[in-house]
Amino acid sequence: MYRELGPRCESIDVRVADKKILFDIETGDWDTAGAESVGGIASSGAAHKVRKQVEILKEENNMLKLKVDVLLNLVAESIAELSPTKK
Repeated sequence: MYRELGPRCESIDVRVADKKILFDIETGDWDTAGAESVGGIASSGAAHKVRKQVEILKEENNMLKLKVDVLLNLVAESIAELSPTKK
């Protein structure tokens, strides 16, 4: 690879997802051990937003489950009141 690119190309780096990976021209291998995160702060903020949204949705889901339970109880009471009672 060094023969093809020559001294004009000192390093090659590629960004995959939020990682920066370097290519070693002399050995012809990708250096993933030293991969540095280029979007760590942004992805951390995005992860925090997602966690917060998940928490909000869980609370909303619990509230909706409670409302369904209350409505089912009301329906059961109404059916019980309308049905003839045996004595």
